[in-house]
Amino acid sequence: MGDLHLTFDRAGTLTDWAGKPHIVDATIPSDPAFQAKLVTYAEPLQTLQQQVIGQTSVLLEGDRARLRSGETNLGNVVADAILAKTRPDGCQIAIVNSGGIRTSIEGQVTVGQVLEMLPFGNTIARLDLTGEQIKAALEHGVSQVELAMGSFPQVAGLQFVWNPHAPAGDRIVQIQVQQQDGTFAPLQTKAIYRVVTNDFLLKGGDGYSIFTQGNNQQDTSYMLVDVVSDYIHQRSPVSPERKNRIVRFFRNGGT
Repeated sequence: MGDLHLTFDRAGTLTDWAGKPHIVDATIPSDPAFQAKLVTYAEPLQTLQQQVIGQTSVLLEGDRARLRSGETNLGNVVADAILAKTRPDGCQIAIVNSGGIRTSIEGQVTVGQVLEMLPFGNTIARLDLTGEQIKAALEHGVSQVELAMGSFPQVAGLQFVWNPHAPAGDRIVQIQVQQQDGTFAPLQTKAIYRVVTNDFLLKGGDGYSIFTQGNNQQDTSYMLVDVVSDYIHQRSPVSPERKNRIVRFFRNGGT
């Protein structure tokens, strides 16, 4: 922690600055009054965290390396949950960043586990994008897979094929969007699609600047943690699978 002192002129230009860091370690004594407040809150928080909301009969894969390089069943659960929540609002596609998912879940599912898995307090948001903008978003999502960046997408309502050997920005081979009857049809570049995501990406987080250009943007105020918890609870026991939503295209033409 530290103090930062800034000086601006009348035009608002920064003219001077000075800082003084304070090392936070065991030499700083605890505040007894504040410690007492923490004890007051500890028991109800522990009770909430231990609340069982459901069960999973398979490992929900939150492994960092897998999430940031391909489809996982946990990524599908998160994307499916927010898409199901916003279907009444006309949402057709869900795109979330893998970096927002932090841990796996197995067996009994508690509120605390979902909070650990989705720790950032995000809300879900929707916007309208053209097919061309959706393609640009997916191109960005797979553009830094070599660096295991959190921008790698997990999706629902669409499936895509990508080539990891192609140059960044030109890796998406094919995109298909799920229709009302459950079948898939090619993405139409000029068509308008309603997309659900999280508030972080809506603001351009993880490099998704294309989302800031979408129309009819709305933060729903639904907490991502609550939406995913409700989805698991309503469908428990869950046993999601990888569904070939994200398929790698290899040099020899296979997938």
